[in-house]
Amino acid sequence: MSRVTTLPIQAGQLRRRFTIQERLEVQDAYGQPRVEWRTFRIVHGALVPLRGDERFRAEQIEAHVTHRIVTRYVAGVTSKMRILDDRDRTFDVKAVYDPDDRRRGLVWDVEGEGV
Repeated sequence: MSRVTTLPIQAGQLRRRFTIQERLEVQDAYGQPRVEWRTFRIVHGALVPLRGDERFRAEQIEAHVTHRIVTRYVAGVTSKMRILDDRDRTFDVKAVYDPDDRRRGLVWDVEGEGV
C-alpha cells in the first residue's frame, strides 16, 4: 500500500471520515465569552502519521505537527479550524493548503490531541 501524502489521490484511499469544525466565540447567559465548535463539513480523506524525519521538518515550520490529512478540496477552510476523525480523536489544524493550486484537494498539517 502506498503512502498518501499529496495529490493526486485515488478515491479508494479516502477511507476515513472527518468532521471539519469551525470555532465560534459566543456569550453565555451571563455575558461571558466561551468557545463552541460547529460542524462546517463532513469529508472523506486519508490520515498519514508523520515519520520522525517528516515530523522534524514539519516542526521547523509549524510546531507539533503529528499527522497529515489529505482530502478533496473544500472551499472556505482555514487553519483556525479543527478536525475530528472517525475514532473520536481531535486534531488541531496547524496549516491547510492546496498543493497544486488546482482546487482538486487539500493537505492538512495537524496536531493530534493525545495521539
